[in-house]
Amino acid sequence: MELDDGSGELAFEWDSEKAASNIKNHGISFEEAITIFQDDTLTVEDAAAYGELREISFGRLQSGRSASTVVVCVVHTDRDDRVRIISARKATAQERKHFDVYYRKTHH
Repeated sequence: MELDDGSGELAFEWDSEKAASNIKNHGISFEEAITIFQDDTLTVEDAAAYGELREISFGRLQSGRSASTVVVCVVHTDRDDRVRIISARKATAQERKHFDVYYRKTHH
């Protein structure tokens, strides 16, 4: 699956089977998850070794029934000119705290 974020800046892709599994396991679609990139995100490198550089981005959903209130964690990697989404889930309480501190610092 490929999708543009609408700004012309980012193009996303993902495996359709993985996307369906993610909805079942975490209740978040990849279509919803990519909306975090429409606002500020906190991105860190994933320390695990997968044979490719993976990043973890935290941000607030910008669409759907939980928009702006749910902080999600999106694991992704860059492939060619696209961002490949690997997984998405709600952030843990500690991850939300880190993101909220970051967000307050960048918006005041």
